[in-house]
Amino acid sequence: MAKTPAKIAAELAKKKEAEKAAKKKAAAKNKVVKSRVTKNGKTVEKVITNKGLIYEKKIRGIFRPAVGALVSKNVKMSTATSGGNDNQLPDMVFMIDGVRYGVEIKLDKTAQMGNPGSFRYNYGSTGFGFVNNGKNGDALDQALVDKAIDEVSGKEGKLDKIMEFLRDYPSGGDYNAENFGSLPIYCSLEAWDAAVRARLVAPLNHTFTTSTDVVFKHYALKNIFYIQIGGGKGFYYMDSNPLNLNIPQLTGQVKVELRLKSRGKKPRTGLGYDVITAPYEAICRLHTTVKNSHYDLENRDHIMQLFGNF
Repeated sequence: MAKTPAKIAAELAKKKEAEKAAKKKAAAKNKVVKSRVTKNGKTVEKVITNKGLIYEKKIRGIFRPAVGALVSKNVKMSTATSGGNDNQLPDMVFMIDGVRYGVEIKLDKTAQMGNPGSFRYNYGSTGFGFVNNGKNGDALDQALVDKAIDEVSGKEGKLDKIMEFLRDYPSGGDYNAENFGSLPIYCSLEAWDAAVRARLVAPLNHTFTTSTDVVFKHYALKNIFYIQIGGGKGFYYMDSNPLNLNIPQLTGQVKVELRLKSRGKKPRTGLGYDVITAPYEAICRLHTTVKNSHYDLENRDHIMQLFGNF
């Protein structure tokens, strides 16, 4: 017998308390302090707990003093804002003779390697659309778009069931109903968690593989041609190698994950519950074994060898 929304809601309340305690414990264990500010006699810490961001900070911390120690002063770290959570900016920028070069930094070869775009859909429709999440929609790889749409063809009915469930869920009813019927999904956090628990979301998720050209084009649109991958992999170029550095090109296939997933939560002022946004996105990850580069930005000597002649 299927569980009712009310019963699912009760089970979720208990589960959320346990998850909250676990997250608090993990955050305390893994935190890295970015800055400390004293206000009214109290010290406030700004911390980083995301392992990917911690790795980015580590690479920038190695690169800056390494190029600063070069005899030639033509290579400098840029003061440009690093990517972090902004997927339109490089994770690191350096300059040679005043020209900026962006570097993407990944914790390991399984890290997300780009978010080309997301699906669009209206309740009851017979097909999906697809839009670029970035600023260069006109240059989005059409082959990837066509392949992604083909892969989710036939899932319209499953998405309709999710939308109906969220519309009828008791928590956030007005908000859920007002935002019913299109992608991305907007609903109460509790309703979304209930839909996940009822196993309505998982059937929308799907993967397929394609060439690394997808990643190359995604980053080239943002003028990023170099990438550092942790886990012992090292430093590579992608679409092109404008500096002719003695490093290999990134090779292998890419796994494209099509997934409907929530993006955090926000309090809904005056309504007494949290709300979420859930886009249906295409996420790229390296899929095959990547041969190790012979240069690694984790190694100070490697940095000095690569950039010592500029």
